[in-house]
Amino acid sequence: MPYLFFYTIISITLVANIKTNIMEFIVFNNNHSSISLGSESRLLRTGYLLADKTISIGSGGTNIYLDTQLSNATIDEKIAFLLDQKNNLEESAAMNLTETINLFQKSNTVQQSQLQVVTTQKISEWLNATFTTLAQPIIANLEKSGLSALKDLADNQILQLSPQPFDKENNQWITEFLGNSIGINNSPKQTLFLIPKEAFSQIEQATSIQYLHQSSSDTFPFYLPLLELPNLNILTSTELKTVRRELEPYRLSFNKALFNWVTIIHNQEDHATQINTYFSNALAAENEKIQQAIYANELIQMCKNMQHGQDYMRINLAIGTSQQLIKGMAESNMIDIEQFNSLYSNVPETMVMPFFCTEIFDNPVSFSQEQNATTEQIYPVKKSLHVD
Repeated sequence: MPYLFFYTIISITLVANIKTNIMEFIVFNNNHSSISLGSESRLLRTGYLLADKTISIGSGGTNIYLDTQLSNATIDEKIAFLLDQKNNLEESAAMNLTETINLFQKSNTVQQSQLQVVTTQKISEWLNATFTTLAQPIIANLEKSGLSALKDLADNQILQLSPQPFDKENNQWITEFLGNSIGINNSPKQTLFLIPKEAFSQIEQATSIQYLHQSSSDTFPFYLPLLELPNLNILTSTELKTVRRELEPYRLSFNKALFNWVTIIHNQEDHATQINTYFSNALAAENEKIQQAIYANELIQMCKNMQHGQDYMRINLAIGTSQQLIKGMAESNMIDIEQFNSLYSNVPETMVMPFFCTEIFDNPVSFSQEQNATTEQIYPVKKSLHVD
């Protein structure tokens, strides 16, 4: 059972069922990223409100249940947690912790005198106190981020949490999962990765491949601003259910238009014209409807007012290639070198991949203001994923 304090990279994959056009988000996390628990919570809540189903695989599901696991940990689980945490301690403290754990474990394997029993009990009390000291801030951060509340939404229908430890046994499964999402060994799927802008410190180095069917002067990615959401991490699970129910008709129409947009990208030869036309008409219209519904929602308005109109997340659509996404994941330590080699060498260089990119900003710019700048003609924006 992993007890690492995960800071995760999050990606969301949209898997659209051809017959029913079901929109499914899959949240893939890694414990080596710089993404905060609060950002992770925002993305999962966004998926819960917008998708037909959101699946969290990896450290995301682990983080959501971590407070419960820590609160009910056995002594062996506490020791496992302490060993994971020792790298965060000063060298002398880490060495003392390791020696104390070794002494405690050794004492439990031999018959003890009365004095040794008392000594072992004292060591056990020290380990419990050390565990509490290290675990309490983590539990507090989980509660503050809003992650802990999401376990109440995990019904396996709208939100499914599937913790997957990042060890050698699961690496192959994760690689196969990513490969299927990207389109290795199968036709491209209606698949979207939701990538926080802050996750890619070197993304520009991974976005230089010429766009299919475009002139040599055009570069990736096409960058299309869509929805804006205030920080929803203060909402309870009951309030999130209410917001999802109230947005339902707009969400369904938006998902259908998004599904059609992704289908055009995969199926049409004249990508720029088709993307520009459909985005400017059907998708932009549905996007504006759900945006207005979001801002009119009372609970979302409450979040906006409590944050004094600041701390917004914008969801952008972009178009790249599968190789770009794989390079970005590797540069951000989402995948290791073995996984990178397996994925990168098997995906066609020009396989087109639409994806979501999110960014956080203080002062919201309404969709209607930006739409005028984006619907006349969609241009590739090379620096759209630059991290300040």
